[in-house]
Amino acid sequence: MRKFSNGLMSIERSSAMNGIKVTGVFNLVADPEIKILEKGTLVSNFRLANNYYSRPKGAPEGNEGLESEATFLPATAFGEKAKKVGETMRKGTKVLVEGRLRQETWTDKENVKHTIYKVMVSSINKISDPKTPEAAGV
Repeated sequence: MRKFSNGLMSIERSSAMNGIKVTGVFNLVADPEIKILEKGTLVSNFRLANNYYSRPKGAPEGNEGLESEATFLPATAFGEKAKKVGETMRKGTKVLVEGRLRQETWTDKENVKHTIYKVMVSSINKISDPKTPEAAGV
């Protein structure tokens, strides 16, 4: 089993057929898109962002001088999870997500092959609402 963790997100690959497990704290990058599929299944598509902070050698203690690197992942939830996302979450919402990483590959009209990795959500819970001037008392 291989595992990567940056403190707020972990990616784990097991030797079983379950694939790659993703668990992490993310922010929604935009409002989720909600659709109903032909057979009546509710689906929610949204983008997640996770920030990783590191301290370069020689940087002072505290938050000054920290370097930030963001990881962006598209995500999909179905059924009740999609309903929960659509009703309670929007751009900027901080969430705890568990799911499985899925690779999607396609070839465009110019015969160029594209690959993306998407989180297929098995669990999502809101940690906090988006930061707004109203919430900050401004």
